[in-house]
Amino acid sequence: MTVDPETLNEKEQQLYGELKEVMDPETGTSVVDMGLIDEISVKGDEGRVSYHLTMPMCPPPMALYIGNMIKKKLFKMEGLKKREVVVTDHYFKDQINKALAEMQLQE
Repeated sequence: MTVDPETLNEKEQQLYGELKEVMDPETGTSVVDMGLIDEISVKGDEGRVSYHLTMPMCPPPMALYIGNMIKKKLFKMEGLKKREVVVTDHYFKDQINKALAEMQLQE
């Protein structure tokens, strides 16, 4: 289910705006505009974003690339001690989420 910006608190709306800059490299369209962001949660010092891709069999490198771009936006937010980015509805979601959790941010 796509995030409804009307239901987001101030920090979540800030992150939502940042995520509009994350582009799908194949289409050049924002992951927000494509409706790929499922959850944005910023509560206290914890932030979480979940997303899906256009197909459950999307190549894992593409899923990791988009996850890394989302992670960069989440790490730009000040005051967070815990940050989590997860992919949903993907055939290899367990492996991709493990890699995202262990991934160092890449430019």
